[in-house]
Amino acid sequence: RERGKFVLPFGVIDCLIDSLKSCGVSCRRSLYEADGELAQECVRTNAFGVLSNDSDFLCMGIPFVPLNEMMLDENTFQCVVYSPDQVSECIGIERTCLPMLACMCGNDFIKREDLCSFHESLATISRSNRNWMIIKEVANILRFVNTWNEMGDPSLEDDKRLVRRMF
Repeated sequence: RERGKFVLPFGVIDCLIDSLKSCGVSCRRSLYEADGELAQECVRTNAFGVLSNDSDFLCMGIPFVPLNEMMLDENTFQCVVYSPDQVSECIGIERTCLPMLACMCGNDFIKREDLCSFHESLATISRSNRNWMIIKEVANILRFVNTWNEMGDPSLEDDKRLVRRMF
């Protein structure tokens, strides 16, 4: 386990890839960060989505199937597919705001640890639903900024409200 995260047993990924290939599914792997390449490959091949724990694919317009939410037993296989359109609709933001949401929540480029004071300023958040509450609060900020931008020339009072809301 790595900081409370589930770590797959050694060899499981290899077995999964072999099984998928035996069913005719095209599989690729990378030792390094390859999100951009993988997203382009998904678009080029009209792929269903990406099997990953990296939600950054949503920001690139690619659906993803989280590895850590897959359930497999001897008779069934269940998984969740997150699509950019459904996620943005669910949290009430424009799809174009997903990259900003990812940056403000923490992603591969902006570490969550660097955002601790910002996240703590959002609300008193219990540990059990912390990530979801951060996402909801950041989505509120993004909706506010969108509304603020649509108003055109904001007054100084609007500027103050925006800054107070964000920090």
